Amino acid sequence: MTALRSPERRLNLLVAAGILWAASMSGSLYFAFIGALAVAVWTGGYLSAGIITLRRALLVIVVPSAVAVMLILPNIVWLWSNSAQTDAGFYSLNDLNFWGASLNDLPIPSIFHPWLGSLARSIYRGVPFEQGAANLGLLAVLLALVGLVLALRKKQWRPVLFLAVAGIVMSLGITLKWNNQSLHAAWLHPLDQALWRTGHWFKPSLFATAQPPVLFDGAVPLPGMLATIVTPFLDRARVFARFALAGSIGVFMLTGLGLTIFRNRWIRIGLAALILAEVIPVPLEGRPFPPEPHPAFVWLQGQVMPNEGIADLVAGHPFTPVLLNEGESVWATRVHGKATVAGASSTWPADTAFLYQWLGTHEHAFWNADLAPMLRFFRVRYALLHMRSDLERGILQEAEQNTDFRLVNCFDPPAGDTPWPYPICVLELLPPANPNFNLIMEDGWSGMESWGVWAEGVESRAMWVATAEVDHQLRIEAFPLCLNAPDRSISVTVNGVTLATHQWDGCDPWSAEVTVPGNVVRLGDNYLEIHSSHAARPVDISGGENSDPRLLSAGFTTLQVQPLGL
Repeated sequence: MTALRSPERRLNLLVAAGILWAASMSGSLYFAFIGALAVAVWTGGYLSAGIITLRRALLVIVVPSAVAVMLILPNIVWLWSNSAQTDAGFYSLNDLNFWGASLNDLPIPSIFHPWLGSLARSIYRGVPFEQGAANLGLLAVLLALVGLVLALRKKQWRPVLFLAVAGIVMSLGITLKWNNQSLHAAWLHPLDQALWRTGHWFKPSLFATAQPPVLFDGAVPLPGMLATIVTPFLDRARVFARFALAGSIGVFMLTGLGLTIFRNRWIRIGLAALILAEVIPVPLEGRPFPPEPHPAFVWLQGQVMPNEGIADLVAGHPFTPVLLNEGESVWATRVHGKATVAGASSTWPADTAFLYQWLGTHEHAFWNADLAPMLRFFRVRYALLHMRSDLERGILQEAEQNTDFRLVNCFDPPAGDTPWPYPICVLELLPPANPNFNLIMEDGWSGMESWGVWAEGVESRAMWVATAEVDHQLRIEAFPLCLNAPDRSISVTVNGVTLATHQWDGCDPWSAEVTVPGNVVRLGDNYLEIHSSHAARPVDISGGENSDPRLLSAGFTTLQVQPLGL
Protein backbone atom coordinates (compact mmCIF):
# COMPACT_ATOMS: atom_id res chain seq x y z
CA MET A 1 0.00 0.00 0.00
CA THR A 2 2.80 2.39 0.90
CA ALA A 3 4.60 1.60 -2.37
CA LEU A 4 1.47 2.57 -4.31
CA ARG A 5 1.37 5.96 -2.63
CA SER A 6 5.10 6.80 -2.39
CA PRO A 7 6.59 7.13 -5.89
CA GLU A 8 10.00 8.25 -4.56
CA ARG A 9 10.42 5.07 -2.50
CA ARG A 10 8.39 2.73 -4.64
CA LEU A 11 11.13 0.45 -5.94
CA ASN A 12 12.76 -0.01 -2.52
CA LEU A 13 9.42 -0.80 -0.93
CA LEU A 14 8.47 -3.28 -3.65
CA VAL A 15 11.81 -5.07 -3.26
CA ALA A 16 11.26 -5.16 0.51
CA ALA A 17 7.80 -6.63 -0.07
CA GLY A 18 9.33 -9.36 -2.23
CA ILE A 19 11.90 -10.15 0.48
CA LEU A 20 9.18 -10.41 3.13
CA TRP A 21 7.11 -12.60 0.82
CA ALA A 22 10.07 -14.94 0.29
CA ALA A 23 10.68 -15.04 4.04
CA SER A 24 7.08 -16.09 4.67
CA MET A 25 7.37 -18.79 1.99
CA SER A 26 10.55 -20.14 3.58
CA GLY A 27 8.50 -20.72 6.72
CA SER A 28 5.56 -22.24 4.85
CA LEU A 29 5.11 -22.62 1.12
CA TYR A 30 1.38 -22.03 1.61
CA PHE A 31 2.31 -18.34 1.43
CA ALA A 32 3.35 -18.75 -2.19
CA PHE A 33 -0.36 -18.95 -3.03
CA ILE A 34 -1.71 -16.83 -0.18
CA GLY A 35 0.74 -14.04 -0.95
CA ALA A 36 0.06 -14.22 -4.68
CA LEU A 37 -3.67 -13.87 -4.05
CA ALA A 38 -3.16 -10.92 -1.69
CA VAL A 39 -0.83 -9.02 -4.04
CA ALA A 40 -2.96 -9.65 -7.13
CA VAL A 41 -6.37 -8.76 -5.72
CA TRP A 42 -5.14 -5.79 -3.68
CA THR A 43 -3.47 -4.30 -6.74
CA GLY A 44 -6.53 -5.15 -8.84
CA GLY A 45 -8.70 -3.25 -6.38
CA TYR A 46 -6.63 -0.10 -6.81
CA LEU A 47 -6.63 -0.55 -10.57
CA SER A 48 -10.41 -1.02 -10.79
CA ALA A 49 -10.94 2.10 -8.67
CA GLY A 50 -8.80 4.14 -11.08
CA ILE A 51 -6.33 5.03 -8.32
CA ILE A 52 -3.35 3.59 -10.21
CA THR A 53 -2.54 3.00 -13.86
CA LEU A 54 -2.12 -0.38 -15.51
CA ARG A 55 1.63 0.24 -15.81
CA ARG A 56 1.96 0.86 -12.10
CA ALA A 57 -0.21 -2.17 -11.31
CA LEU A 58 2.07 -4.41 -13.37
CA LEU A 59 5.11 -2.95 -11.63
CA VAL A 60 3.59 -3.62 -8.22
CA ILE A 61 2.91 -7.26 -9.16
CA VAL A 62 6.07 -8.04 -11.14
CA VAL A 63 8.78 -6.61 -8.85
CA PRO A 64 7.83 -8.36 -5.57
CA SER A 65 7.05 -11.55 -7.46
CA ALA A 66 10.42 -11.56 -9.22
CA VAL A 67 12.31 -10.87 -5.98
CA ALA A 68 10.38 -13.53 -4.09
CA VAL A 69 10.87 -16.14 -6.83
CA MET A 70 14.63 -15.50 -7.05
CA LEU A 71 15.03 -15.86 -3.29
CA ILE A 72 12.80 -18.88 -2.82
CA LEU A 73 13.81 -20.71 -6.01
CA PRO A 74 16.52 -22.86 -4.31
CA ASN A 75 13.90 -24.10 -1.82
CA ILE A 76 11.45 -24.86 -4.61
CA VAL A 77 14.08 -26.76 -6.64
CA TRP A 78 15.12 -28.73 -3.54
CA LEU A 79 11.50 -29.57 -2.72
CA TRP A 80 10.69 -30.52 -6.31
CA SER A 81 13.82 -32.66 -6.66
CA ASN A 82 13.20 -34.59 -3.44
CA SER A 83 9.49 -34.96 -4.16
CA ALA A 84 10.32 -36.44 -7.56
CA GLN A 85 13.05 -38.65 -6.13
CA THR A 86 10.73 -40.16 -3.51
CA ASP A 87 7.71 -40.16 -5.83
CA ALA A 88 5.93 -38.29 -3.06
CA GLY A 89 2.22 -38.88 -2.87
CA PHE A 90 -0.01 -35.85 -2.82
CA TYR A 91 -3.74 -35.38 -2.46
CA SER A 92 -6.89 -36.46 -4.20
CA LEU A 93 -9.77 -34.15 -5.01
CA ASN A 94 -11.65 -35.74 -2.13
CA ASP A 95 -8.87 -34.52 0.17
CA LEU A 96 -8.95 -31.03 -1.33
CA ASN A 97 -12.70 -30.89 -0.92
CA PHE A 98 -12.53 -32.07 2.68
CA TRP A 99 -9.99 -29.39 3.65
CA GLY A 100 -12.01 -26.47 2.29
CA ALA A 101 -14.00 -24.37 4.74
CA SER A 102 -17.76 -24.79 5.03
CA LEU A 103 -20.11 -21.86 4.51
CA ASN A 104 -21.47 -22.18 8.05
CA ASP A 105 -18.08 -22.32 9.78
CA LEU A 106 -17.06 -18.88 8.49
CA PRO A 107 -19.24 -16.60 10.69
CA ILE A 108 -18.66 -18.43 13.99
CA PRO A 109 -15.97 -18.70 16.65
CA SER A 110 -13.79 -21.78 16.73
CA ILE A 111 -15.63 -24.95 17.71
CA PHE A 112 -12.78 -25.44 20.20
CA HIS A 113 -13.24 -21.94 21.69
CA PRO A 114 -12.83 -22.12 25.49
CA TRP A 115 -16.08 -20.17 26.11
CA LEU A 116 -18.08 -20.15 22.89
CA GLY A 117 -17.31 -23.64 21.60
CA SER A 118 -20.78 -25.01 22.38
CA LEU A 119 -22.42 -22.13 20.49
CA ALA A 120 -20.14 -22.75 17.49
CA ARG A 121 -20.88 -26.48 17.51
CA SER A 122 -24.62 -25.79 17.54
CA ILE A 123 -24.20 -23.88 14.25
CA TYR A 124 -21.55 -26.05 12.59
CA ARG A 125 -22.15 -29.80 12.92
CA GLY A 126 -19.60 -31.08 10.42
CA VAL A 127 -16.31 -32.85 11.00
CA PRO A 128 -14.68 -31.12 14.00
CA PHE A 129 -11.32 -30.43 12.46
CA GLU A 130 -9.85 -27.00 13.04
CA GLN A 131 -7.48 -26.88 10.05
CA GLY A 132 -10.37 -27.17 7.63
CA ALA A 133 -12.21 -24.24 9.21
CA ALA A 134 -12.08 -20.46 8.77
CA ASN A 135 -13.77 -19.15 11.90
CA LEU A 136 -14.10 -15.35 11.78
CA GLY A 137 -16.57 -14.82 14.62
CA LEU A 138 -20.23 -13.80 14.68
CA LEU A 139 -19.77 -10.22 15.86
CA ALA A 140 -16.81 -9.60 13.55
CA VAL A 141 -18.79 -10.81 10.52
CA LEU A 142 -21.89 -8.80 11.41
CA LEU A 143 -19.85 -5.61 11.74
CA ALA A 144 -17.93 -6.50 8.56
CA LEU A 145 -21.26 -6.59 6.69
CA VAL A 146 -22.00 -3.11 8.02
CA GLY A 147 -18.53 -2.05 6.91
CA LEU A 148 -19.18 -3.62 3.51
CA VAL A 149 -22.18 -1.33 2.97
CA LEU A 150 -20.07 1.69 3.93
CA ALA A 151 -17.09 0.58 1.81
CA LEU A 152 -19.18 0.23 -1.34
CA ARG A 153 -19.46 4.02 -1.40
CA LYS A 154 -15.71 4.62 -1.10
CA LYS A 155 -13.34 3.89 -3.98
CA GLN A 156 -10.29 3.74 -1.73
CA TRP A 157 -11.84 0.75 0.07
CA ARG A 158 -12.11 -1.34 -3.08
CA PRO A 159 -8.81 -3.21 -2.49
CA VAL A 160 -10.11 -4.20 0.95
CA LEU A 161 -13.34 -5.48 -0.62
CA PHE A 162 -11.42 -7.42 -3.26
CA LEU A 163 -9.14 -9.00 -0.66
CA ALA A 164 -11.97 -9.95 1.69
CA VAL A 165 -14.14 -11.49 -1.03
CA ALA A 166 -11.30 -13.27 -2.87
CA GLY A 167 -9.76 -14.68 0.29
CA ILE A 168 -13.04 -15.93 1.73
CA VAL A 169 -14.24 -17.43 -1.55
CA MET A 170 -10.94 -19.25 -2.05
CA SER A 171 -11.04 -20.50 1.55
CA LEU A 172 -14.29 -22.33 0.73
CA GLY A 173 -12.32 -24.67 -1.53
CA ILE A 174 -13.47 -26.38 -4.68
CA THR A 175 -17.17 -26.96 -3.92
CA LEU A 176 -19.65 -25.11 -1.72
CA LYS A 177 -20.20 -27.02 1.52
CA TRP A 178 -22.46 -26.89 4.55
CA ASN A 179 -21.38 -28.87 7.61
CA ASN A 180 -18.47 -30.11 5.49
CA GLN A 181 -20.88 -31.73 3.00
CA SER A 182 -20.96 -30.57 -0.63
CA LEU A 183 -24.19 -28.92 -1.71
CA HIS A 184 -25.71 -30.29 -4.92
CA ALA A 185 -28.06 -29.04 -7.61
CA ALA A 186 -29.03 -31.27 -10.55
CA TRP A 187 -28.92 -28.41 -13.06
CA LEU A 188 -25.16 -28.01 -12.40
CA HIS A 189 -24.43 -31.42 -13.94
CA PRO A 190 -23.33 -30.01 -17.37
CA LEU A 191 -21.05 -27.44 -15.73
CA ASP A 192 -19.41 -30.06 -13.52
CA GLN A 193 -18.88 -32.30 -16.53
CA ALA A 194 -17.23 -29.48 -18.48
CA LEU A 195 -14.95 -28.60 -15.57
CA TRP A 196 -14.04 -32.23 -15.06
CA ARG A 197 -13.16 -32.77 -18.70
CA THR A 198 -11.00 -29.64 -18.59
CA GLY A 199 -9.30 -30.86 -15.42
CA HIS A 200 -8.72 -34.27 -16.98
CA TRP A 201 -6.98 -32.57 -19.87
CA PHE A 202 -4.81 -30.27 -17.71
CA LYS A 203 -4.10 -32.60 -14.76
CA PRO A 204 -4.98 -36.22 -15.63
CA SER A 205 -3.23 -37.52 -12.50
CA LEU A 206 -5.57 -35.45 -10.32
CA PHE A 207 -8.74 -35.66 -12.42
CA ALA A 208 -8.28 -39.36 -13.09
CA THR A 209 -11.53 -39.83 -15.02
CA ALA A 210 -13.16 -37.82 -17.77
CA GLN A 211 -16.49 -37.81 -15.89
CA PRO A 212 -17.05 -36.46 -12.36
CA PRO A 213 -17.65 -39.05 -9.63
CA VAL A 214 -20.86 -38.99 -7.58
CA LEU A 215 -19.43 -36.67 -4.92
CA PHE A 216 -18.74 -33.95 -7.50
CA ASP A 217 -21.48 -34.58 -10.05
CA GLY A 218 -23.99 -31.76 -9.49
CA ALA A 219 -21.93 -30.19 -6.70
CA VAL A 220 -21.80 -26.39 -6.58
CA PRO A 221 -18.34 -25.58 -8.01
CA LEU A 222 -16.37 -22.62 -6.72
CA PRO A 223 -13.53 -20.59 -8.25
CA GLY A 224 -11.15 -22.82 -6.30
CA MET A 225 -12.06 -25.65 -8.67
CA LEU A 226 -11.02 -23.68 -11.74
CA ALA A 227 -7.92 -22.40 -9.95
CA THR A 228 -6.97 -25.99 -9.09
CA ILE A 229 -7.32 -26.98 -12.74
CA VAL A 230 -5.17 -24.23 -14.24
CA THR A 231 -2.70 -23.34 -11.46
CA PRO A 232 0.43 -25.51 -11.24
CA PHE A 233 0.93 -27.19 -7.86
CA LEU A 234 -2.08 -25.52 -6.23
CA ASP A 235 -3.60 -28.93 -5.55
CA ARG A 236 -0.50 -29.83 -3.52
CA ALA A 237 -1.22 -27.01 -1.07
CA ARG A 238 -4.10 -29.13 0.25
CA VAL A 239 -5.76 -26.74 2.72
CA PHE A 240 -7.86 -24.16 0.90
CA ALA A 241 -9.20 -22.95 4.26
CA ARG A 242 -5.85 -21.26 4.85
CA PHE A 243 -6.75 -18.65 2.21
CA ALA A 244 -8.93 -17.21 4.96
CA LEU A 245 -5.69 -15.81 6.36
CA ALA A 246 -5.63 -13.34 3.45
CA GLY A 247 -9.38 -12.85 3.41
CA SER A 248 -9.53 -12.16 7.14
CA ILE A 249 -7.28 -9.10 6.65
CA GLY A 250 -9.98 -7.56 4.49
CA VAL A 251 -12.81 -8.81 6.71
CA PHE A 252 -11.38 -7.33 9.91
CA MET A 253 -10.61 -4.05 8.16
CA LEU A 254 -14.28 -3.93 7.20
CA THR A 255 -15.13 -4.84 10.79
CA GLY A 256 -13.14 -1.81 11.92
CA LEU A 257 -15.00 0.34 9.42
CA GLY A 258 -18.29 -1.03 10.71
CA LEU A 259 -17.34 0.01 14.24
CA THR A 260 -17.22 3.65 13.14
CA ILE A 261 -21.03 3.84 13.02
CA PHE A 262 -20.94 3.96 16.82
CA ARG A 263 -20.01 7.45 17.95
CA ASN A 264 -19.61 6.55 21.60
CA ARG A 265 -15.99 5.64 22.21
CA TRP A 266 -16.81 3.22 25.04
CA ILE A 267 -19.25 1.31 22.86
CA ARG A 268 -16.53 0.91 20.23
CA ILE A 269 -14.00 -0.21 22.83
CA GLY A 270 -16.49 -2.68 24.31
CA LEU A 271 -17.36 -4.16 20.91
CA ALA A 272 -13.67 -4.39 19.98
CA ALA A 273 -13.00 -6.25 23.22
CA LEU A 274 -15.85 -8.69 22.47
CA ILE A 275 -14.46 -9.26 18.97
CA LEU A 276 -11.02 -10.01 20.41
CA ALA A 277 -12.58 -12.41 22.90
CA GLU A 278 -14.57 -14.09 20.13
CA VAL A 279 -11.52 -14.84 17.99
CA ILE A 280 -9.22 -15.83 20.85
CA PRO A 281 -7.17 -18.81 19.68
CA VAL A 282 -7.43 -22.22 21.27
CA PRO A 283 -5.05 -22.25 24.26
CA LEU A 284 -1.91 -24.27 23.65
CA GLU A 285 -0.81 -26.81 26.21
CA GLY A 286 2.67 -26.26 27.55
CA ARG A 287 5.23 -29.05 27.70
CA PRO A 288 8.54 -29.26 29.58
CA PHE A 289 11.56 -29.13 27.31
CA PRO A 290 13.28 -31.38 26.64
CA PRO A 291 10.44 -33.83 27.31
CA GLU A 292 10.93 -36.76 29.62
CA PRO A 293 11.68 -39.79 27.38
CA HIS A 294 9.20 -42.61 27.37
CA PRO A 295 10.56 -45.82 29.00
CA ALA A 296 9.84 -47.66 25.73
CA PHE A 297 12.25 -45.32 23.94
CA VAL A 298 14.88 -45.74 26.65
CA TRP A 299 14.67 -49.51 26.23
CA LEU A 300 14.79 -49.17 22.44
CA GLN A 301 17.88 -46.99 22.68
CA GLY A 302 19.82 -49.95 24.07
CA GLN A 303 18.93 -52.34 21.23
CA VAL A 304 21.52 -53.04 18.54
CA MET A 305 19.70 -52.86 15.20
CA PRO A 306 22.07 -52.40 12.25
CA ASN A 307 20.12 -51.37 9.12
CA GLU A 308 16.80 -51.91 10.89
CA GLY A 309 14.15 -49.60 12.26
CA ILE A 310 10.73 -49.39 13.84
CA ALA A 311 7.14 -48.68 12.91
CA ASP A 312 5.05 -46.41 15.15
CA LEU A 313 1.45 -47.60 15.04
CA VAL A 314 -1.83 -46.26 16.38
CA ALA A 315 -5.46 -47.24 15.85
CA GLY A 316 -6.95 -45.51 12.81
CA HIS A 317 -10.22 -47.44 13.14
CA PRO A 318 -11.33 -50.38 15.30
CA PHE A 319 -8.87 -53.26 14.78
CA THR A 320 -7.08 -51.20 12.11
CA PRO A 321 -3.55 -50.00 12.93
CA VAL A 322 -2.08 -47.17 10.88
CA LEU A 323 1.23 -45.32 10.90
CA LEU A 324 1.44 -42.55 13.49
CA ASN A 325 1.62 -39.24 11.62
CA GLU A 326 2.47 -36.72 14.33
CA GLY A 327 5.44 -34.68 15.45
CA GLU A 328 5.89 -36.75 18.60
CA SER A 329 7.09 -39.74 16.58
CA VAL A 330 9.74 -37.62 14.86
CA TRP A 331 10.95 -36.14 18.14
CA ALA A 332 11.11 -39.64 19.64
CA THR A 333 13.81 -40.58 17.11
CA ARG A 334 16.10 -38.08 18.88
CA VAL A 335 15.64 -40.15 22.03
CA HIS A 336 15.92 -43.74 20.83
CA GLY A 337 18.02 -43.07 17.72
CA LYS A 338 16.15 -45.54 15.51
CA ALA A 339 14.62 -44.83 12.12
CA THR A 340 10.82 -44.99 12.00
CA VAL A 341 8.51 -45.72 9.11
CA ALA A 342 6.05 -43.22 10.59
CA GLY A 343 6.52 -39.47 10.43
CA ALA A 344 4.92 -36.06 10.58
CA SER A 345 4.39 -34.66 7.15
CA SER A 346 1.65 -33.76 4.74
CA THR A 347 3.64 -35.43 1.98
CA TRP A 348 5.00 -38.96 2.30
CA PRO A 349 7.30 -40.90 -0.03
CA ALA A 350 5.39 -43.31 -2.23
CA ASP A 351 6.52 -46.38 -0.30
CA THR A 352 5.43 -44.95 3.08
CA ALA A 353 2.16 -43.72 1.60
CA PHE A 354 1.55 -47.21 0.21
CA LEU A 355 2.08 -48.80 3.65
CA TYR A 356 -0.20 -46.23 5.29
CA GLN A 357 -2.94 -46.92 2.74
CA TRP A 358 -2.47 -50.67 2.99
CA LEU A 359 -2.81 -50.63 6.76
CA GLY A 360 -5.79 -48.28 6.64
CA THR A 361 -7.67 -50.55 4.23
CA HIS A 362 -6.95 -53.85 5.97
CA GLU A 363 -9.06 -54.31 9.05
CA HIS A 364 -7.62 -56.90 11.47
CA ALA A 365 -4.20 -56.34 9.91
CA PHE A 366 -2.47 -58.50 12.54
CA TRP A 367 -4.61 -61.42 11.41
CA ASN A 368 -3.39 -60.87 7.85
CA ALA A 369 -0.51 -63.15 6.83
CA ASP A 370 0.83 -60.38 4.58
CA LEU A 371 1.51 -57.90 7.41
CA ALA A 372 4.82 -59.42 8.56
CA PRO A 373 6.43 -59.63 5.09
CA MET A 374 5.04 -56.16 4.34
CA LEU A 375 6.86 -54.66 7.34
CA ARG A 376 10.04 -56.63 6.58
CA PHE A 377 10.33 -54.79 3.25
CA PHE A 378 10.73 -51.63 5.38
CA ARG A 379 13.35 -53.41 7.53
CA VAL A 380 11.14 -53.06 10.59
CA ARG A 381 12.44 -54.86 13.69
CA TYR A 382 10.00 -53.54 16.27
CA ALA A 383 6.44 -52.29 15.98
CA LEU A 384 5.56 -49.73 18.66
CA LEU A 385 1.83 -49.69 19.38
CA HIS A 386 0.90 -46.39 21.03
CA MET A 387 -1.90 -47.26 23.46
CA ARG A 388 -3.79 -43.98 23.26
CA SER A 389 -7.32 -45.39 23.56
CA ASP A 390 -9.31 -48.58 24.03
CA LEU A 391 -9.08 -49.16 20.26
CA GLU A 392 -5.41 -50.12 20.58
CA ARG A 393 -6.25 -52.81 23.15
CA GLY A 394 -8.15 -54.83 20.55
CA ILE A 395 -5.25 -54.46 18.10
CA LEU A 396 -2.79 -55.63 20.77
CA GLN A 397 -4.89 -58.73 21.45
CA GLU A 398 -4.82 -59.61 17.75
CA ALA A 399 -1.06 -58.93 17.55
CA GLU A 400 -0.41 -61.38 20.38
CA GLN A 401 -2.11 -64.09 18.31
CA ASN A 402 0.24 -63.51 15.35
CA THR A 403 3.16 -65.96 15.50
CA ASP A 404 5.32 -63.60 13.45
CA PHE A 405 5.37 -61.16 16.39
CA ARG A 406 6.51 -61.37 19.99
CA LEU A 407 5.30 -58.96 22.67
CA VAL A 408 8.43 -57.60 24.34
CA ASN A 409 6.70 -55.43 26.95
CA CYS A 410 4.11 -52.73 27.48
CA PHE A 411 5.94 -49.77 29.01
CA ASP A 412 4.07 -47.37 31.29
CA PRO A 413 4.31 -43.65 30.48
CA PRO A 414 6.83 -41.44 32.29
CA ALA A 415 5.65 -39.57 35.36
CA GLY A 416 4.50 -35.97 35.00
CA ASP A 417 3.68 -33.93 31.92
CA THR A 418 4.76 -35.71 28.72
CA PRO A 419 3.94 -35.84 25.00
CA TRP A 420 3.40 -39.60 25.48
CA PRO A 421 0.95 -39.86 28.43
CA TYR A 422 0.03 -43.45 27.62
CA PRO A 423 1.64 -46.92 27.55
CA ILE A 424 3.60 -48.04 24.50
CA CYS A 425 3.67 -51.75 23.71
CA VAL A 426 6.73 -53.02 21.84
CA LEU A 427 6.24 -55.94 19.45
CA GLU A 428 9.27 -57.66 17.94
CA LEU A 429 8.94 -58.82 14.34
CA LEU A 430 10.52 -62.28 14.27
CA PRO A 431 12.61 -63.68 11.39
CA PRO A 432 10.59 -65.44 8.67
CA ALA A 433 9.97 -69.17 9.03
CA ASN A 434 11.41 -69.73 5.54
CA PRO A 435 14.03 -67.10 4.65
CA ASN A 436 14.05 -68.27 1.02
CA PHE A 437 10.71 -66.52 0.47
CA ASN A 438 10.00 -62.86 1.14
CA LEU A 439 7.48 -61.92 -1.54
CA ILE A 440 3.77 -61.63 -0.82
CA MET A 441 1.98 -64.31 -2.79
CA GLU A 442 -1.14 -62.87 -4.35
CA ASP A 443 -2.75 -64.96 -7.13
CA GLY A 444 -1.98 -68.33 -8.69
CA TRP A 445 -0.15 -69.98 -5.80
CA SER A 446 -0.87 -73.00 -3.70
CA GLY A 447 -0.42 -72.93 0.06
CA MET A 448 3.13 -72.62 1.40
CA GLU A 449 4.64 -75.98 2.34
CA SER A 450 7.80 -76.88 4.28
CA TRP A 451 9.88 -77.18 1.08
CA GLY A 452 8.38 -74.21 -0.79
CA VAL A 453 5.30 -73.45 -2.88
CA TRP A 454 3.63 -74.61 -6.09
CA ALA A 455 2.59 -72.20 -8.81
CA GLU A 456 -0.98 -73.02 -9.79
CA GLY A 457 -2.19 -72.55 -13.36
CA VAL A 458 -0.11 -70.84 -16.01
CA GLU A 459 -0.03 -67.38 -14.38
CA SER A 460 1.08 -66.58 -10.83
CA ARG A 461 1.51 -63.16 -9.25
CA ALA A 462 3.48 -61.91 -6.25
CA MET A 463 4.20 -58.48 -4.81
CA TRP A 464 6.96 -56.69 -2.94
CA VAL A 465 7.52 -53.15 -1.68
CA ALA A 466 10.57 -51.18 -2.79
CA THR A 467 11.85 -48.35 -0.60
CA ALA A 468 14.37 -47.13 -3.19
CA GLU A 469 14.45 -47.10 -6.99
CA VAL A 470 17.67 -49.12 -7.20
CA ASP A 471 18.64 -52.39 -8.83
CA HIS A 472 17.14 -55.42 -7.10
CA GLN A 473 18.25 -59.03 -7.26
CA LEU A 474 15.62 -61.71 -7.73
CA ARG A 475 16.69 -65.22 -6.66
CA ILE A 476 14.74 -68.10 -8.17
CA GLU A 477 15.05 -71.83 -7.61
CA ALA A 478 12.30 -73.87 -9.25
CA PHE A 479 11.49 -77.23 -10.80
CA PRO A 480 8.77 -78.12 -13.30
CA LEU A 481 5.88 -80.48 -12.88
CA CYS A 482 7.16 -83.44 -14.87
CA LEU A 483 5.20 -83.61 -18.10
CA ASN A 484 5.76 -85.43 -21.32
CA ALA A 485 5.27 -82.24 -23.31
CA PRO A 486 7.64 -80.45 -25.71
CA ASP A 487 8.76 -76.82 -25.49
CA ARG A 488 7.88 -76.30 -21.88
CA SER A 489 8.99 -72.85 -20.75
CA ILE A 490 8.66 -70.27 -18.00
CA SER A 491 9.07 -66.48 -18.05
CA VAL A 492 9.52 -63.88 -15.31
CA THR A 493 7.99 -60.42 -15.64
CA VAL A 494 8.36 -57.47 -13.23
CA ASN A 495 5.99 -54.51 -13.57
CA GLY A 496 5.16 -55.60 -17.10
CA VAL A 497 8.79 -56.01 -18.23
CA THR A 498 9.97 -59.55 -19.07
CA LEU A 499 13.37 -60.05 -17.42
CA ALA A 500 14.04 -63.80 -17.78
CA THR A 501 12.85 -66.86 -19.66
CA HIS A 502 13.77 -70.50 -19.24
CA GLN A 503 13.23 -73.59 -21.36
CA TRP A 504 12.79 -76.65 -19.18
CA ASP A 505 15.18 -79.52 -19.99
CA GLY A 506 13.24 -82.54 -18.93
CA CYS A 507 12.54 -82.32 -15.22
CA ASP A 508 15.79 -80.59 -14.26
CA PRO A 509 15.48 -77.72 -11.77
CA TRP A 510 16.28 -74.12 -12.66
CA SER A 511 18.31 -71.72 -10.54
CA ALA A 512 18.81 -68.08 -11.48
CA GLU A 513 19.73 -64.68 -10.11
CA VAL A 514 17.85 -62.08 -12.11
CA THR A 515 18.71 -58.38 -11.87
CA VAL A 516 15.70 -56.09 -11.77
CA PRO A 517 16.98 -52.73 -13.13
CA GLY A 518 16.29 -49.64 -11.06
CA ASN A 519 14.34 -48.08 -13.92
CA VAL A 520 11.86 -50.97 -13.72
CA VAL A 521 11.49 -50.71 -9.93
CA ARG A 522 9.02 -48.19 -8.51
CA LEU A 523 8.71 -46.90 -4.98
CA GLY A 524 5.92 -48.74 -3.23
CA ASP A 525 4.25 -51.80 -4.69
CA ASN A 526 5.99 -53.86 -7.40
CA TYR A 527 4.56 -56.94 -9.07
CA LEU A 528 6.25 -60.15 -10.18
CA GLU A 529 4.43 -62.41 -12.64
CA ILE A 530 5.39 -65.99 -13.49
CA HIS A 531 4.07 -67.25 -16.82
CA SER A 532 4.26 -70.99 -17.60
CA SER A 533 3.56 -72.60 -20.94
CA HIS A 534 2.01 -75.74 -19.42
CA ALA A 535 0.13 -76.81 -16.33
CA ALA A 536 -1.47 -80.13 -15.40
CA ARG A 537 -3.18 -81.97 -12.57
CA PRO A 538 -1.06 -84.70 -10.95
CA VAL A 539 -4.16 -86.87 -10.64
CA ASP A 540 -4.52 -86.79 -14.44
CA ILE A 541 -0.90 -87.34 -15.50
CA SER A 542 -0.26 -90.12 -12.94
CA GLY A 543 -3.21 -92.21 -13.94
CA GLY A 544 -4.71 -91.77 -10.49
CA GLU A 545 -1.61 -92.80 -8.53
CA ASN A 546 -1.26 -89.22 -7.28
CA SER A 547 -4.59 -87.91 -6.04
CA ASP A 548 -3.57 -84.24 -6.12
CA PRO A 549 -6.29 -82.37 -8.10
CA ARG A 550 -4.47 -79.00 -8.28
CA LEU A 551 -3.53 -77.53 -11.66
CA LEU A 552 0.25 -77.11 -11.20
CA SER A 553 3.03 -75.76 -13.39
CA ALA A 554 6.22 -75.45 -11.30
CA GLY A 555 7.41 -75.72 -7.72
CA PHE A 556 9.51 -72.94 -6.18
CA THR A 557 11.98 -73.62 -3.39
CA THR A 558 13.34 -70.04 -3.45
CA LEU A 559 11.66 -66.83 -4.51
CA GLN A 560 13.33 -63.84 -2.95
CA VAL A 561 14.02 -60.23 -3.91
CA GLN A 562 16.57 -57.91 -2.29
CA PRO A 563 17.72 -54.37 -3.09
CA LEU A 564 21.34 -54.03 -4.17
CA GLY A 565 23.64 -51.48 -2.56
CA LEU A 566 21.44 -50.75 0.47
